[in-house]
Amino acid sequence: MAPLRWKLYLAVPPAVVVLYLTNIFFLDTRISLPEVWLHPKILAGTGKDPRPVVVTAACGVEATKELLFSLRSLILFSHVPFRYVVIADGAAAKLLYQVQRTIPPHVQLEIVGIYKRIPWKYRPWHDAFHEPCTWQRLYLPEILPYDSLVLYVDVDILFFEGIEDVWQVFSQLGPEHVIGITMEHEENSTTSIYQTSNGHVPHYGKTGIQAGIFVMDLEKVRSWGWKEEIQGILEERQGDIIYKDQDVLNIYGHRHQEAIKILPCRWNFRQEHCRYEGNRCLSAYKEGIGILHGAGGSFETWEFPGIRKAADVFREWDFLKKNASGLADEMERRIAMLDDDPSCDPLRLRFFSKTFRKQSSQSFVTS
Repeated sequence: MAPLRWKLYLAVPPAVVVLYLTNIFFLDTRISLPEVWLHPKILAGTGKDPRPVVVTAACGVEATKELLFSLRSLILFSHVPFRYVVIADGAAAKLLYQVQRTIPPHVQLEIVGIYKRIPWKYRPWHDAFHEPCTWQRLYLPEILPYDSLVLYVDVDILFFEGIEDVWQVFSQLGPEHVIGITMEHEENSTTSIYQTSNGHVPHYGKTGIQAGIFVMDLEKVRSWGWKEEIQGILEERQGDIIYKDQDVLNIYGHRHQEAIKILPCRWNFRQEHCRYEGNRCLSAYKEGIGILHGAGGSFETWEFPGIRKAADVFREWDFLKKNASGLADEMERRIAMLDDDPSCDPLRLRFFSKTFRKQSSQSFVTS
């Protein structure tokens, strides 16, 4: 019996390690709620139903933190009620239920589960550590069967304008359009992923479309056989898809170019607009950024200091005491300190602060 007893003793340390790691994991899933969710100064009804609908997908704790940062920016600048739908895995849903009771009453936070997981055979080879959120935007017509028009956004974005302004732009689809979206790169670019990867899949236009932010008319795509066509694309392009759901949307756009409405890049400003001279975002230069997209981790890294600094200023700003004019001043002051970084704003047009400057009379809190 002695050998068996020693085997039992040897089994104890691994078990302790597993319990310890499990405990650490659950400690890491704790999340700090925002110090305050601020109501807009003027809250007016939309006068119509349904309200604007914003949809995103969050898998895991870190994505949920990004989501709350994004949602806070939307609440701060919005003056009308809206719905905010989160497609969430178990970890994200658990944290969002904590937040749900703290959300201001004019914002309806809805949490739904993962709709569908993509089979291995459809996924690119590098998608070994698969998380299902990436693909959920392909199934919005099924996930939201009673909705018509929805705005899909990635979690890593900051709204620089309220939902009423964003919705006014994105919702203006023509009778032939089912999707309103921005380009992956601008017309003058020669460096889009769809230009430099030897056309691994058919794509929309010269440089492809960018799937991080778009509006979709769910009622139209349901009647136009969206579900069947997306399934057909996945079947046909096995092994070709590299950029996951974005490739699928590009293939759809290539086949139905008349169904795609291209929106100005200021509504999806990202690091790619800073990386290449031929990919400058002229609408952001002229009118300021509408939505800042932290694609590629640009809110956290210093590869493009202007984007990182803009996110930092927003994260650190005391919205309880200060208004949009002060935020614009601080944004300009902090970014002006980056004189050795001309990548995002080489002409010193201050487009990171232009949108806030236009809202200079707005306060963030109820007086």
